[in-house]
Amino acid sequence: PFEDVAFTMQEGEISAPVKTVYGYHIIRLDAFMAPRKMEFEEVKTRLIETERKQHEQRVRREYLETLTGQDVKMTEEALLEVIKTQFGEDYVDSSGDVPETE
Repeated sequence: PFEDVAFTMQEGEISAPVKTVYGYHIIRLDAFMAPRKMEFEEVKTRLIETERKQHEQRVRREYLETLTGQDVKMTEEALLEVIKTQFGEDYVDSSGDVPETE
């Protein structure tokens, strides 16, 4: 219904309310631009940038999938080192144990 009304309007015209599955719309046609075939040089930069972004997202996703798919084994010493780094030396008592929390 939206397109049916929009494509029959003249420039500067405002439509009556148009009901679609998304609700009611009032359309104002400010200008009409006839479709035309664009030359490759006109869209080249945009195409390259779009492909770069898609490639970056694909590489990130694949990298994260490799990380989450690995079976990680950690020794108790390595775990204590991570705890010290994240929570500070004071978090681990002198015997090397982590205090229990309530």
